[in-house]
Parts: sequence; C-alpha cells; structure tokens
Amino acid sequence: MKKYVILFFLFTNVFFAQEKPLSPSVPPQKLEKQIAESVCEFPAYTMEAAFFSGKEGLEQFVKTRLEYPKKAKRKKTEGVVVASFFIEIDGSIQEIKILQSLPNGCDEAVIRLIKRMPKWRPALDQGRAVRFLYELPVEFKLEQK
Repeated sequence: MKKYVILFFLFTNVFFAQEKPLSPSVPPQKLEKQIAESVCEFPAYTMEAAFFSGKEGLEQFVKTRLEYPKKAKRKKTEGVVVASFFIEIDGSIQEIKILQSLPNGCDEAVIRLIKRMPKWRPALDQGRAVRFLYELPVEFKLEQK
C-alpha cells in the first residue's frame, strides 16, 4: 500500500508541477512566451563540434585508419559498432564508450581509432566552447571477392 501512495504522490507532483505559473489574466503574447520558456529541450548549440576537416574528413579518416581485426576477418564478423565520446572545450576526446558492440576485436579497433584522432573543433554555445557528446557509428564490412 505504501508503494501505491508514494507512486500516487510522485505522479501527481510530476503532472501538476510547473516551473512558472500560468494564469488566465496574462495576455496571450506573454502566455506564449511563458509556455515556450517552460518547455524542456535538448541543448541547442550555436555550432556543433566537428572533426577538423569536416564530415568528409572524418569519413576518410575512419576509412583509411580503421584496422579490421584479423580474428574478425577470420570469423567473417560484419556489422556496426557505435561509440560515444565527449569532445571537450579544448577539442580533446574523453570518455569513450561502446553503445553497440561487435565481437572478435571490433570494439577495441574502434576505441584505438578514436584515441588516434586529432583534436576536434569544439562545440560553441553563444560563442563559448562547451563539452559535446558525439556518437560515431563505424561499419565493419568485408570486401566481396
């Protein structure tokens, strides 16, 4: 019973909580502004972080520097590894994580690749460099003979 009471209070607080009170006596223009300010969105950056030579440069870097693990070739492992990492305000890369994994050394190959990347151009928010989370999908596909 205690669980249900706690859940009831939790849900009522979530549904009825407002950051700014909206009253019917507020003119429509101000009401629209209050509603817009209370909506929670993902951060919008003035400029997202980018590889030093752009998207095409990143694709070329991955294509030329990715080492297909021998074990993965032998076992004919194909698929996509998705990694995430933070681009810091100085353009360095930190906190590499594998979000979607492949066996036979593919994850490790992607981590090595990311660690060898040069510094990125950091993201900007209103002219100020900010930390940026980036997700990089890397495809492993064997050449057809």
